[in-house]
Amino acid sequence: MRIRLLILSSFFVGWLISISSFAASNCEADGDVKFVCGPVSPEDLALIPETPWLIASGMEDDGYLYLVNTRDASSSELYPRLSASEMHDQETYTECLGPEPNSFRPHGINLIRNADGMLQLYVVRHGAREAIEVFNVNMGEMAPTLSWIGCIPAPDSVVFNSVVALPDGGIAATQFQLPEGVVWEWNSDNGWSRVPGSETAGPNGLEVSPDGRWYYIGGWGSRSLIR
Repeated sequence: MRIRLLILSSFFVGWLISISSFAASNCEADGDVKFVCGPVSPEDLALIPETPWLIASGMEDDGYLYLVNTRDASSSELYPRLSASEMHDQETYTECLGPEPNSFRPHGINLIRNADGMLQLYVVRHGAREAIEVFNVNMGEMAPTLSWIGCIPAPDSVVFNSVVALPDGGIAATQFQLPEGVVWEWNSDNGWSRVPGSETAGPNGLEVSPDGRWYYIGGWGSRSLIR
């Protein structure tokens, strides 16, 4: 994918919401503000469409994916757990040696519905290995579960931040680095490659347009949104 970069703003507009630390620490509602207890240092969120469920990543300690019920603000550990199933797609993820649930430390996540109608979750993980882990999301009668289907090891010495699935079946990820990071693309035929023209200071969050023509990059170092 070829992209052009356009600085849309020279700074981000931030909102600072003052809340009661006592209420937050005890999971008590503070007026209309409700708190979700359980996830440790949540980093990223993905809402499961047409459900009350969302998935949160937390990379402190060993790191977990958490399942959050937005109806009652309850949460539970989703992965890694003993009941997680494994369905390794060795044809697509040829360089992945197998699941590695220890020291998971998930970072950015992206949830999509693939061409077969299956919900798939892509997870930047650190810890035991630097890779993008891939899961199928199974919608059970009680609550969603995950099936691990493969991983995409990161290039040597590359640490990813955010990941997004592409319309053509590949993925893209930001390499957060100062003074200059970059966006990488991957597909099962050609592996990883750097996106020309995507170099910027500390690329963080990442999204892609529905037609796959544009990336939207959170330029942390430049305090800008880049297209």
